[in-house]
Amino acid sequence: MKAGATIKETMRRQGRMDFVLLGTVIVLCVFGLVMVLSASYYNCYQESGDGFRDFKRQLIYFILGFGVLMVASSLPYKVYQNKFVAGIFALVAVALCIAVILFGTSNYGAQRWLNVGGVTVQPSEIMKAAIVLVMSCFIAQYPQGVKKVRGFAILSVIFLLMVLPVLAQRNLSTLMILGGIYIAMIFIANVPFKLIGVTLGLVLIAGVVLALAEDYRVDRITSFLNPWEDAQETGYQLVQSLVGIGSGGFFGTGLNFSRQKLMFLPFPETDCIFAIIAEELGFFGCLLLVAGYALLAIRGVRIALRCKRRFGSLLAGGITITICIQALVHIMVCLGLFPTTGQTLPFISSGGSSLIVFMGLAGILLNISRYDVANAVQYVRETKPAIPDNVVEIAAARQKE
Repeated sequence: MKAGATIKETMRRQGRMDFVLLGTVIVLCVFGLVMVLSASYYNCYQESGDGFRDFKRQLIYFILGFGVLMVASSLPYKVYQNKFVAGIFALVAVALCIAVILFGTSNYGAQRWLNVGGVTVQPSEIMKAAIVLVMSCFIAQYPQGVKKVRGFAILSVIFLLMVLPVLAQRNLSTLMILGGIYIAMIFIANVPFKLIGVTLGLVLIAGVVLALAEDYRVDRITSFLNPWEDAQETGYQLVQSLVGIGSGGFFGTGLNFSRQKLMFLPFPETDCIFAIIAEELGFFGCLLLVAGYALLAIRGVRIALRCKRRFGSLLAGGITITICIQALVHIMVCLGLFPTTGQTLPFISSGGSSLIVFMGLAGILLNISRYDVANAVQYVRETKPAIPDNVVEIAAARQKE
């Protein structure tokens, strides 16, 4: 059979992707473009005379991200299960994070970006995808091994080695999200609760030690507990965020009518974009946004449960968890329910690395949706109509690696 015919046959056998999920991702991204324009216009105009500067850049990232999404949704997800592919992906993510330490660009006192030809890249976003991929690959290949102390210890060591460069960047917020992904992944891998409990204890102890190790982290914690005590310094960002959210009411001040974005609230288009959404669109707008993420989570869980290949199920679950954890952390920070961090709101906040990585992950999730039981049964029925329905369904349900 010719190569072209093989590719066409493979594409046909993949079935239809989850168009509800695809539509949800596109709607979130388009909404993000609108909010980036609204949140950044004033500051961009003051700084460069071009109020559309950040919007145009985000639009380019969206186009690139959509291309990545389409490629990822077409490439069979089983490619990532190969140890060599997963290993290369992990090494690239680690190498980029190490490069940040050696050659990175500093912004606002943090060195977390690489400047590549005038374009800044944040490798810690790539690390989130790498953690999900490597853990899914390891757990799928050793499903019983990770339930024992030795296998679980090996998985934990691999995770620690991967996140060490992030720790060296003093990027505690990303480290917390990576830790959350790790805990969630071992939970869905059916690791015994005894091991999960010990791990949670160690993670909490490590988190407290790291939080108290730096004065600026202590300041963030104290300002989070009582931001009004030092509203002009350590608690300034949270206070301005709460002022914006509180002034939004139920229906908001109206799109583009935020006052906090007029150089009051720091990073309104990135770290605090949820506060701008709450101010301009009110509680009702926030409710619709949360509903969008909830729909994405429901479709992601559905894909994970319907995929009968262990690796695909783990990968779909890990991707869904990653998106939800980051969205939850961003929203909780803006509401004052979590210490201030610099995490973006997935698909919404300005930032090329975040947008492209999350759209790539969504593409992989869409590809996994093409291999669920319903698609497998439909394909067999179309190609083998003589086989009785009950035999088809039994065969499809028992399909495993």
